[in-house]
Amino acid sequence: MCQQKDFVFLFFGGLMKAKFFLQKRIVQHIVFWLAVLTLSVSRDVNQYQSTPFLTLFVNIFAEFIFQITTSYAIAYYLIPRLYFKRKYLSFVLWLTLLIYLSSVMCRVVTIYLAEPIVRSPPLQQEGICEIMTELGYLIRNYTLPVFSLTLLFLFTKFFIDYQRERERSLLLKSEKSEMELKTLKAQLNPHFLFNTLNNIYSLSVTESAKVPKAIGKLADILDTVLYKCNTDFVSLNSEIELLQNYIELEKLRYDDRLEVYIESNITSNNLVPPLIFLSLVENAFKHGAGEDCGSPKISIDIRTSENETNFRIRNTIVEPQNSEARKNIGFPNIHRQLKLLYEHNYHLETIVSEKLFEVNLILFK
Repeated sequence: MCQQKDFVFLFFGGLMKAKFFLQKRIVQHIVFWLAVLTLSVSRDVNQYQSTPFLTLFVNIFAEFIFQITTSYAIAYYLIPRLYFKRKYLSFVLWLTLLIYLSSVMCRVVTIYLAEPIVRSPPLQQEGICEIMTELGYLIRNYTLPVFSLTLLFLFTKFFIDYQRERERSLLLKSEKSEMELKTLKAQLNPHFLFNTLNNIYSLSVTESAKVPKAIGKLADILDTVLYKCNTDFVSLNSEIELLQNYIELEKLRYDDRLEVYIESNITSNNLVPPLIFLSLVENAFKHGAGEDCGSPKISIDIRTSENETNFRIRNTIVEPQNSEARKNIGFPNIHRQLKLLYEHNYHLETIVSEKLFEVNLILFK
């Protein structure tokens, strides 16, 4: 029953949207043609001041009808059904025939319907055959006005359609980028949480007194990740605070053998993408300190200027070949997220030496 109600609601909702869109298009067309008619009347009134206004208006309106019909026939029939389907010869033939017949009919209506309204008999009127064969007169007085106005209509229509399609394309691109960015963040957060919970589990197995402190740090991190990282950018200071909490949480797993150095020169509290730095630090702990049974070292250097943010992290490694292979595990995600946010306004570099793995990230405004 609920599904039927939902279907009915969506159906009528779609009809209302379609009706609103159609009404909007109709109003636009009416405004366009009224503007064209007004300009045509104003032009002829200034040009033929001695001719009565009713005579001018009747003749203009007779031509106006065929200008409209020709424009719509070309725009909504010939172009989509012939030109867009690459039937160019058929398009040219039908276009020529349509314009010729429109010119003939326009002349016929003007002579046999419009002029009798504003002129008194007797009237000298050409025959149908004479009208159809006077090509020079038709082209000068009817074909050119009809065709020129049709071109104006086509230009206006396709320009508006192009703008509408461009806006739609930009909107879809923006929505797609936003969705991809949310997906990338969703992939990153569970990865971090999974590793952190593993760390707390390891401490709880040994009944370590560090467990309460670890849970407190995790609570602070979760508060940041869940409630303060829902935007594309966060302040650098808040991101540094998150890093410090994470580092303190990770250090609970190690003895004094782990050395972590943090240097910073923050002259501008720039905006940075949330969790990017955290992912790089997490990588250093996982593939650096986590695999080094000796005296692992991690150094972090953060510097800012008004136009850029520099983040550099180094960690000792045991096997350079493994580090070279593993650097590709999490970095495609980071690259993709930076690409969505910065396009080409960033630089991400990894350097692997014999005993050191280094990542340099520069974010430009």
